[in-house]
Amino acid sequence: DGAVVKIDHIAFRQEFPAGSKYSSGHIAYKYPPEEKVIVMDDILVDVGRTGKLTFTGIFHDPETGKPARLCGTSVSRATLHNQDYITQMNVGIGGEYKLFKSGEIIPKLNGCVKAPEHVFEAPKVCPVCGEPLVREDDTADIRCVNPSCAAQLSRTVAYFTSLDCMNIMGLGETLVDALIKEGYIHNYADIYTLKEHRDELIEKGIIGKEKNTDKLLAAIEKSKQNTPDRLLTALGIRNVGKNTAKQIMNYYDNLMALADAGEEELQNIPDIGATTAKCIYDFFHDEANIELIERLRQSGLNMQMPEKKEISDKLAGKTIVVTGSFDNYSRKDMEELIVSNGGKATGSVSKKTDYLVAGEAAGSKLDKANSLGVKVLTIDEFMEMIK
Repeated sequence: DGAVVKIDHIAFRQEFPAGSKYSSGHIAYKYPPEEKVIVMDDILVDVGRTGKLTFTGIFHDPETGKPARLCGTSVSRATLHNQDYITQMNVGIGGEYKLFKSGEIIPKLNGCVKAPEHVFEAPKVCPVCGEPLVREDDTADIRCVNPSCAAQLSRTVAYFTSLDCMNIMGLGETLVDALIKEGYIHNYADIYTLKEHRDELIEKGIIGKEKNTDKLLAAIEKSKQNTPDRLLTALGIRNVGKNTAKQIMNYYDNLMALADAGEEELQNIPDIGATTAKCIYDFFHDEANIELIERLRQSGLNMQMPEKKEISDKLAGKTIVVTGSFDNYSRKDMEELIVSNGGKATGSVSKKTDYLVAGEAAGSKLDKANSLGVKVLTIDEFMEMIK
């Protein structure tokens, strides 16, 4: 994808400046990307797990009538990102566009050659469930906000059961798809009614024979004991991942108290801004979601946080990252020590990080901390801080 021109005479190389990606006396040149003109045949609209609409352009090479050949491969599709991009690029069926591969890998449009009769416009209702779509303020995202939308269901339920969420071993996307297809799951609350259909599931062999079916049903029952921060993560509320859920549930005794919180109250939690607060408030005030939460509660899921064991506030206001391994503590133990002493445990180093606690085989996080000037602590130094 390029060439390097090297000064052959070694003595002269020092007279040429060095760059960030080459030494002195070496100059790199990139070849212009290979381009083809394509004709847009269709624009597919899909709905992702979070309800966000995605747009994909389908096209052909007008010279051959087949997919375009670029960098040794046949290309017939490219992402169109969002409605703003489509409008800016003048994308529509019948239009002609330059196509290249970004980094010689990702197909990408590079300008309009011949404008279409009509620029494509996103639908007003979800192409799957027919519910009205919503475009968020100050973003280019268009979403289906119907939690029961079939397009979102499989990925939503599989996310609910995943490792960082309810951690139901064995209930992955393939099995979720099968249970949805057979009519046993219409939303994630239905997971906890599968035991009522045990004999049918065994007879149909959807999960497997008796042993595998009982093993999965036991895993589902065990998941009811998870702490509410895992359940909050599993609900798939936008902008609320694992770490944010833990942070939020440090301020509430149970999930129902969070459900009653107002937007202004939520914004008082550190690192919870107006957008995230609105997402949380809207989720817990949607009638369909209220019904789902109530079903989960009646199914016996744990809504109560364990009693807080805050030892001190010695780390109050401090953001700390833990990396590497320690002889007497697991990573989870270390993070619990940080939180119980009033600090905030995060998984990545940034300019906002106050300390990095580094153990054996610290790796890239240690390198980043050093480059950003973040103070690095040994396990002994950390323990001294919380004495």
